[in-house]
Amino acid sequence: MLILFVFGITLKWFPTSYGMPEGAVVDWTSWDTYTGIAYHAVLPLICATVAQIGGFLINMRNNMINLLNEDYITMAKGKGLSENRVVFNYAARNALLPTVTALSMALGMAMGGQLVVEMIFQYPGLGTAMLNAVNGRDYQVLQGLLIMITLVMLTMNFIADVLIVMLDPRLRKGGK
Repeated sequence: MLILFVFGITLKWFPTSYGMPEGAVVDWTSWDTYTGIAYHAVLPLICATVAQIGGFLINMRNNMINLLNEDYITMAKGKGLSENRVVFNYAARNALLPTVTALSMALGMAMGGQLVVEMIFQYPGLGTAMLNAVNGRDYQVLQGLLIMITLVMLTMNFIADVLIVMLDPRLRKGGK
């Protein structure tokens, strides 16, 4: 609500509602349609990401604290490697693994789980469509939305698995 008040009402930098300019004609071949949609999505996206990012930062910090006491970190410091190299090449790379998994799950859940943000900004999204389908007992629409959310969750989990294999050299060796 604070972001809406400051940037939408007080400063008038961004629109306060809807997904497109009022009275706009949707022409998917026009660049104006896409810029209008993007312009109206700025504040809802900021609200959705700012609310989530704190948890990821705390998770990453806790992982780093736990990893900096590991034996391989002490050995890397004992070899005379610089503090930056030890932190970024050894600790951060391993601390990032659980964070990548959590981020992929959050991105998948964000697809249909932003109902509050959609209601505040009157933004037409999947959360609002799902609520309307539940209220109208439109089971076919609800089933389609749930299938879409499931496919996004599965895709995000697959991308997280690929990223974890790329980040963790132990997994690339094939378990030998």
